[in-house]
Amino acid sequence: MVLLSLLTCKRLGNSYYTDAISYLNENDKKIWSRSKFGTLVKCDYSTNNISETFNSWVGDIHYKPVLDLLDAIREKLMERFDKKMSKVQKSKGPLFPKANKYLKTITKNLSEYQVCRSSDNKAEVKYKGYRWDVVLDKKKCSYRKWQVTGLPCVHAATFISFTREPNWEKYVDTYFTVDKFKEAYALEISPMPGKDQWVNIETVEKIYPPIIKRPPGRTKRI
Repeated sequence: MVLLSLLTCKRLGNSYYTDAISYLNENDKKIWSRSKFGTLVKCDYSTNNISETFNSWVGDIHYKPVLDLLDAIREKLMERFDKKMSKVQKSKGPLFPKANKYLKTITKNLSEYQVCRSSDNKAEVKYKGYRWDVVLDKKKCSYRKWQVTGLPCVHAATFISFTREPNWEKYVDTYFTVDKFKEAYALEISPMPGKDQWVNIETVEKIYPPIIKRPPGRTKRI
């Protein structure tokens, strides 16, 4: 929505575009700009469509009654955790395959970048008139992508390659290690008996569903 507003303002004229930029810089930068986010959570994108993804994953079972819905979600989680753990058992090395694939991609064509080293851990990386400072032991680059994503940016990768450091995993955040992946899916979801085997407990007090009045118009399907 923000980008759409910016593009609209740009079409209307530079003054509107400048006003929009000024407004966004003064208000809620942590909401609209990923580069302004904190670096605790290692993620290279921000999105609010997780609910849509969840609904798509759940599928038609979300039309079931609440107890049946929760039980079906529990079963789907059991299947997902089992698949993830089976996948990670096949991984070789300390890093998750996605991180390895990223490193292989980003280390191509690094010869176009220039490194001017000031110490074993600090250097300036130059490319087409631009310059970034990289600090290896702190996993920092002035480009900030390394801090935000937890994976070395192209400037950091250039410096790491320049030092001929074979241990790439030391420059990747622990979130991308196989051990962390195992921790994420280590939770054991216990199996449960079928609903026909549940213990039936009789209670004196009855709980009835709320009285719902049908709103005017055609009923919407959720």
